[in-house]
Amino acid sequence: MSQNKGSTYWAIHPGTKRWNWRVKPTKYSCPNPNCQSVFVWKRNLTSHLRYQCGQQPRFKCPYCDYMCKVKADIRKHIRVKHQDHDIYVIDIFQQWNKFQRSNDDDRIRFSCPNYNCSRAFSWKRNLTRHLKYECGLQPRFKCPYCDYYSKLKGNLKKHLIRRHKNRKAYVVDLIQGTS
Repeated sequence: MSQNKGSTYWAIHPGTKRWNWRVKPTKYSCPNPNCQSVFVWKRNLTSHLRYQCGQQPRFKCPYCDYMCKVKADIRKHIRVKHQDHDIYVIDIFQQWNKFQRSNDDDRIRFSCPNYNCSRAFSWKRNLTRHLKYECGLQPRFKCPYCDYYSKLKGNLKKHLIRRHKNRKAYVVDLIQGTS
């Protein structure tokens, strides 16, 4: 129940029956004259200007020549067009050295040495876990109640809690047996 009055409007306060003035959020428009994008949050405009507006496509499909500016769009493309393939993205601007400094801060980044993988980690132990359980490997853990597989035991435990409530929670490790 609201009545617009320019940039402010009357609205009923949640949980009470009192009316009070509310201010509409400011809209942030892209300053590029060829772009019609408008954002409610300033951080979204900043991200748009930094990574999308006027930029060349940065991410490439590893299975065809499709390229785009947003990594999530490549993942969606692979799920739709290349259904039987692993989902990973090639970042054509990424440098392929093992220790890479990010542009956002001065932390050392540990990049995966696999040329098909674009993952990078802030901690060496996370890279080690990635190489041991995830990168280029088939899922190791299986749900005992359905056909769900996972590369990480923790993800399977979350699956068991969400999907199979009121059942005994245990994990089938396809390499070492039941754990």
